[in-house]
Amino acid sequence: MLEQVIDLALRSGCQAAEAYSQSVNETPVEFENNRLKLIHSRVLGGVALRVFRDGKVGFATTTRLTDPQLLVDNARAVAEFGAKGGFDFPGLAELPAVANYDRQVLELPVETMVERGQAMVDTVTAYDPQVMTMAQVHRGRGSVRIVNSSGLDIEYATTYYGLVCGGLLVEPENFLSTWEAEFSARLQGDPVALARDVIAKLKLGKTNVGLAGGKYPVILTPTALSECLGPLTACINGQAVYRGISPWRQRLGEQVAAPVFSVYDDPLRPYGAGTVPCDDEGVPARRLPIIERGVLANFLYDLRTAAAMGAGPTGNGKRESLSDLPSIDVSNLVVEGGDSSFPAMLRDMGQGIVVDQLEGAWSGNLYSGQINGVIGLGYKVENGEITGRVKDCMFSIDAFTAFKDHIVALSRERKQLWDMLLPYVLLSEADISTSS
Repeated sequence: MLEQVIDLALRSGCQAAEAYSQSVNETPVEFENNRLKLIHSRVLGGVALRVFRDGKVGFATTTRLTDPQLLVDNARAVAEFGAKGGFDFPGLAELPAVANYDRQVLELPVETMVERGQAMVDTVTAYDPQVMTMAQVHRGRGSVRIVNSSGLDIEYATTYYGLVCGGLLVEPENFLSTWEAEFSARLQGDPVALARDVIAKLKLGKTNVGLAGGKYPVILTPTALSECLGPLTACINGQAVYRGISPWRQRLGEQVAAPVFSVYDDPLRPYGAGTVPCDDEGVPARRLPIIERGVLANFLYDLRTAAAMGAGPTGNGKRESLSDLPSIDVSNLVVEGGDSSFPAMLRDMGQGIVVDQLEGAWSGNLYSGQINGVIGLGYKVENGEITGRVKDCMFSIDAFTAFKDHIVALSRERKQLWDMLLPYVLLSEADISTSS
């Protein structure tokens, strides 16, 4: 169908056209409140068409694959009111080989998925039957094909597998919620080990300890770090650079973080959750330094912002869904680890806070660098040991200052969180305010 759509678009007066097809076949198994809630298989698919007509962009999507002319007519109609184009679709190029497909994922029986979910529930409830446990096991396959009028015709498929486990404990003086997750393109991960990680957090969180407000050394777990990277990823977005709202727009080649801090977008990472041979516009994937030893190395561009900035596309044109135009996003965001470890960080800290889960840290003006969030799950550290959970606390940092001047250490161990691979980070200080 895609070749037919391109031909119809060009015959109808469009100067250029791009057809993007996507199909997803996924099976989630979900447990809620210690019971099996859902086993469901679904197949989703459709075609998105982007055209240039009289210098403007038209866009339309359909799941009715039997009527290509209607798709073309809709895209042409939208182009009358669309934004200016100003860029060209890429031609055919050699794509890198990537490891993002594991047939074992597709061959995993649903019965085994249920057993793995039940194993997570049983492990947590064996520790404490009062804990309301949720567990999820996901498997899926996605395929993409992109054809355009510049000669591009590419197709690839990927698999994904995910485990999620969480626990909710409600006591008279405690409302404790925690979770762990692991996602990959291949069949990996130990559901029982994941459940034990949840139990470890529940054990630490059962004891509440007091805390006075003030400045404290803080260890950000990979989960908390993922919440604190928002200002950095916002500032390297080419759209923010083009609009002039990124405070880093004139700072390529300058020191913006500590020399121990390096961040990459790595779509070539073997079996990463976001590993792909190209972006959703057909630009070949490559490992891209973003911050290298503290120095701002690159901004992220899709085709449109790259043309507007007079730069080359970086392969970061991503579609959140079939019905969305490409926008800028990462594939696999990787923060390099350091030479410390989480236990060593606790010893070196002496007194301080471990922040694991933040609530609301993503809101606000990311371009200001301010991160403010309620500590959903955090622990007090005394004499290098965790003594209990802190409650009713607000965590605040200036991310630009924190990652430039306050990094003490990064851990060797790193954790995969969806499309991020992140270490533990020890900061010399953060502002903690309390309600007491």
